[in-house]
Amino acid sequence: MAKLLDKAWQRDSTLRPSFKAILQEIEEREIFDLSEIEFAKKQKDWRKEIVQTVKTQERLMSSEVTTQNPRELLEQITAKEHDVLLRTERMDRKEAQLRKREMILLAIAVFLVFVVVLLAINTHKLKAMRSL
Repeated sequence: MAKLLDKAWQRDSTLRPSFKAILQEIEEREIFDLSEIEFAKKQKDWRKEIVQTVKTQERLMSSEVTTQNPRELLEQITAKEHDVLLRTERMDRKEAQLRKREMILLAIAVFLVFVVVLLAINTHKLKAMRSL
């Protein structure tokens, strides 16, 4: 049911299931074959799922801004900008580290190819010398 609710709450209406699809999904779950006690238990679970899904959707749709006060709003935006800046700097450092590792690995690969070529040349020379 939670998945069905998530689909039904999609912002893009083209991603929402049709009523026919919703009814088909409900019928496939055989909820109409449940006893009254089983149905009541399921209903409690469904309520929890619905409340949880609605809260999640509200959180996603609402702004992260928690104030109308311009000074506090500016402080929140500044704090978020600072967080973004810190994350960007961390990502830049990691990217630089990855580039260094990549260059080292490339140098090792070139060196290994060079060694293999030298071994092949020496092997060829040894074979040529033995055949004399």
